[in-house]
Order: sequence, then structure tokens, then C-alpha cells
Amino acid sequence: MEAGDQNRWEERYRMEPGLFSNHPPNKKLEKFCKNGEGKRALDLACGTGRHALWLAAHGWKVTAVDFAPTALEKARELAAAKRVSGRLRFIEADLKYWSPPPAERYDLIVMINYLDRDLIGRLNPFLSAGGLWIIDTFSAKPGNGNQDGRRHLLHPGELPHLMEKEFGILGYESYEIPSGGGETAAKEGIVARKTGKI
Repeated sequence: MEAGDQNRWEERYRMEPGLFSNHPPNKKLEKFCKNGEGKRALDLACGTGRHALWLAAHGWKVTAVDFAPTALEKARELAAAKRVSGRLRFIEADLKYWSPPPAERYDLIVMINYLDRDLIGRLNPFLSAGGLWIIDTFSAKPGNGNQDGRRHLLHPGELPHLMEKEFGILGYESYEIPSGGGETAAKEGIVARKTGKI
């Protein structure tokens, strides 16, 4: 992640400390992750902890990573208020360079409203056989050349191809959400189960 991105997000969290924290969790978590007892999850670019907190409340032991200290401070406050701090470990780090300890394994990796294609391959060895990747993020709209080159946007229909090796696809969707001013934003989401051995 470039320094400009980090500074921009840190400033945004300073201006809006509760940014996204009151939003409901992604529906894919609600469908596939309700019972996390005895399981471990990794939440990438966790922000103020919306998904990490939900997972912890449903029994998961969660490692949540973000590069914005203000967001993590808010996430810790919310975890204490919800009495789930004991199930959470927050790490301040740039995901471009961060990796888990070599012996670490997860049953779930979550990447929501964030995209780093390199992370998928880099973190696959840390996902246990049978574990889930849940990715749900923004994509470029077909025909909009101004968006297609942006590195944090999926190309339309790209997500299933990113997950086609070593994974069985449990669910995939391409959809749009309101983005203000009568406009919409395109998104794609996938739930993929790792096959084979660790």
C-alpha cells in the first residue's frame, strides 16, 4: 500500500472515528460463518472491526489487520464494549508487506471492500484444507475506462478466475449498490473452499 493511501485512510478515520462500524456485516459471513467455535479467522483491512467483531461474537478467534492506527483504536474500544476482546488480536501493519507467522493456520480469510490480488496467493498456504476465502469488493463497471485501470478494482467477472485453482466455489455474485446521487457502484463477491491438504 502506498503512503498516500495510508495517509488518506488515516485522515478519514480521524474525521469519522466510527466509519463503517455501525454497518451490518456482509451477508456472506452471516450465511457461512455463524458457528466459529474452535476456529480461527483472519480479517484483512479490518478498519474499525465491523466483520472481526461479528466473527468474535460468533465464536471465532480473530486476527484483524489494518494499517490505520485510528481505525484499530476504535475497533479495540468496540471490542471491549461488546466484551469480545479476548477473541480478537488487532495488528497494525501494511498488508503489502505483512505475513502471518509460518506456523499460523486459519479456517477463514476475509477480504471485504479491499483488493490485493497478490495476497490471495501469498496467504493461501496459511488457510487450512476445507477453509474458506470470503472476498467481496468493488469492481469496475463495464465500459468505464476511467475505472478499469485502478489497481484496487476488480475487472468485471475477474473474481472467479482468481480463485479457480485449489478452490471449490460455494457462491459467487456480481451486483450493484447505491453510491449516492442516484449512481451505483459495482461489486463482486465470492465464497471459496480450499480443497486438498494443507
